[in-house]
Amino acid sequence: MNRLTVFLLLIGVLFIGGCAGGGSSGYGTGGEEEQTTENSGDMSDGEEQQQSTPEPQDETKQNEDPVEGKKTWYDQLNFRELSISVAYGEQERYEVEYAYNQGNASAEIKDTRDDESRELEGEQALKELEVMLSGLDVDSSMSEEEVANEILEAFELDDDYEELEVEVEIKDSPSETED
Repeated sequence: MNRLTVFLLLIGVLFIGGCAGGGSSGYGTGGEEEQTTENSGDMSDGEEQQQSTPEPQDETKQNEDPVEGKKTWYDQLNFRELSISVAYGEQERYEVEYAYNQGNASAEIKDTRDDESRELEGEQALKELEVMLSGLDVDSSMSEEEVANEILEAFELDDDYEELEVEVEIKDSPSETED
């Protein structure tokens, strides 16, 4: 029983340390694989359980896909921030908030269309937005109408909205990168 308590305490400390270690809740920012060990209960009193922990990765490789060595999908986007608010009546809205800062992305989706209320944050929101944001092609030379049309198309939103608000912060030049 004492071993089980120590084991659970160790797992709790590792979990809390892992959560606090990065300081962010961005999607795919760690690039580290989680390793787990199983205790089969066959250990004698003299044996100790060893756990392997992943070695910290170089900060410059933080945003790379560990399998391919490529940057994450949100590193490839040409904008840092995106805010979308579409009103389809008094009660029906679709809102998206996306932000990218120094290799970390965050997102939030609020959708009250079709008599349903749905909110997603963090990794779940980023997963849902990946295809839409990756397909979004906006730049600083586009007019407001062109940006609005691009948003409606990329997010597959109905064009019978009452109000559409879009704020986009475009990355200024290819040489301006976030490390």
